[in-house]
Amino acid sequence: MSRFAQIIHTQESLEEQEMLATAQDDVGAAETATEVAEVSNEVGQDVAEIEAVDTGISDAEGAQDTIAELTGVAEASLAADGEQVPEGEVGQDGDGMTETEAAVVEITHESIMRSLGFQMERKTYTPESFNDKKSSRQVTMEALEGLKDSAKKVGEGIMKALRAAFDMVVGFIAKLVNSRALMEKHLVNLTKRVAEAKEGPKKEAKLKAGSTVLSLNGASDATTAVRVLEGLDHCLGIASKIADVMYRNKSLEDSVKIGAEVQNAISSLPANGKGKGILGGGKAFEANLEGSGEGDKISISVVEVGGAKEEIDAPSKSEMTNVLNAAKKVLGHLREAEKIRSRLKDFVAAFQNASSKAIGAVKTRIGSDESKLKAGITEVFRAAAWTARSIMSKFMTATFSHAFKAVKAAADYVSAGLRNMGDNGDESSAPEPASRAPAARKGAKAAGNGAV
Repeated sequence: MSRFAQIIHTQESLEEQEMLATAQDDVGAAETATEVAEVSNEVGQDVAEIEAVDTGISDAEGAQDTIAELTGVAEASLAADGEQVPEGEVGQDGDGMTETEAAVVEITHESIMRSLGFQMERKTYTPESFNDKKSSRQVTMEALEGLKDSAKKVGEGIMKALRAAFDMVVGFIAKLVNSRALMEKHLVNLTKRVAEAKEGPKKEAKLKAGSTVLSLNGASDATTAVRVLEGLDHCLGIASKIADVMYRNKSLEDSVKIGAEVQNAISSLPANGKGKGILGGGKAFEANLEGSGEGDKISISVVEVGGAKEEIDAPSKSEMTNVLNAAKKVLGHLREAEKIRSRLKDFVAAFQNASSKAIGAVKTRIGSDESKLKAGITEVFRAAAWTARSIMSKFMTATFSHAFKAVKAAADYVSAGLRNMGDNGDESSAPEPASRAPAARKGAKAAGNGAV
């Protein structure tokens, strides 16, 4: 089964999975660096699956465009040169497709649908089917109806996949909200250990723990680590503003305003190489607004700006305290993620209502008096959906996952720093485990990985 087919096949169960995420046991009492590592490992898996769903939707949208092109070939063949064809109708004077055109359309049509996981039987025609105008027009009309039916299937599938993608992001944020208490406990334990540690000679001048995340533009030390954490705290603040923008403009009519406001918000982040904002690990955001006026859509991506290092300067006791304080500030901002999640849930609910209008437009048959109006709704919706998907699957997911990853890296860095001064403590940093997380977090895992 293709990725796209899997997404739409499992969408119906996402609501139940999100309930599991919110009903899970409190993990605030959980201790040990091992469980923090398990959560971090799961976060990486969830992000990869959200990205895979996003790619599946992009593939389906590309297929939708190709089906529209094939439909255009069939419709053009039904109209003679100079014939005026009313909106929503087909030409009456054209000869229809040739045998070669029909074969190309059918082969391409079948290939597209099968790549998305839809089964269809390719129609084959004999040369006799193109002997006269009547029969070739009949072949063309059959092909056209098949293309219209496929457009409806793909359109409805995209709607389901979009809902799945948005629900996954909301569930992912819910999981980080629930896991924040566990990370907070970890930082409190480390703070106590740092306070009680004796400043001593460093065994090693360089460490590896946290280096690739906490380095920036080729610099890798405690000061740079603090700057990375402060940069992510800034990104979380922008995430809150963007969630408010989406909440205010959650109706289909207002959704066209989102792109420009979001681009302005991201543009307010500090420049970092060719991108905006500091995500750690040599990464930043890139945002581009396409179009002008109604139907604007924004494309957001995470770009490599370079500078990640494999080693980081070993910290002193005071530097460890500074890093932990910066990490706690980011974690405090993550506490506000519940409000962001609530805003996003409201947006998703409004989106689902709007999608029913777009599905209705997809179902419109040739000749409908409403075809032009519904086509307009579809175009506005598609632009709004593109922008919303870019915000949810790219900006929100990247901001929250990188923030959590940076806090985890800061904890690893401090733990390694303590060991480097001879303090092994009772909570050493554990390697990324292969085991599953405790049962208390299984519900959250389901919410993050529902559409697979």
